Amino acid sequence: MPIPQDLAITYNTATTALVTWTPLPCMEQYRVYYRATGDPENTIMIKVDDNSGMLLLTDLKPDTKFKVKIQSVDLTDWKNVSKQSVTSKFKTLPLRLAKQAAISANLTVFPNPSTSSVNVSFMNGSEGEVSITLLDVAGRILLAPQKSEVSGMVTKELDLSSVSARVYQLVIISADGIRMNQFIVKAKE
Repeated sequence: MPIPQDLAITYNTATTALVTWTPLPCMEQYRVYYRATGDPENTIMIKVDDNSGMLLLTDLKPDTKFKVKIQSVDLTDWKNVSKQSVTSKFKTLPLRLAKQAAISANLTVFPNPSTSSVNVSFMNGSEGEVSITLLDVAGRILLAPQKSEVSGMVTKELDLSSVSARVYQLVIISADGIRMNQFIVKAKE
């Protein structure tokens, strides 16, 4: 019996992970087993009754290594499960890194690439000082930090007319944490 291919674990957070695989055209059911590494007594099995090739695992323990195994099931005989399986390992994020990842995902820089200016947009969850700094790839500060005391959605336009065409790092520091985003300044036409 064939087994699923291209097993991948993506978008893992402190408590979730997305399991994806390439579904088989001849199979419509899979069994996904997962457990914390070193804890075989607490293996959880989930039946996936479609050919979507994905399953979101939830309620995982933060900062923990997990093992995932997938087997295909023959629908003409549901007891006939593939003896072979495909496996993968992953680790959930510690809570502090998951919070930082959520904060970083909350930053938009557009247009990217740009020639003369970019719009920076992010949610500032708490009142206080916000520092917006533009760095080159060597870590040199190119635009002096801009500071303001705002909460809610922040949108600023940064003038890039004085910088060369290359990749830059935008760093925003606030009471919520540090956000970073790379963007490209292309040559003016």
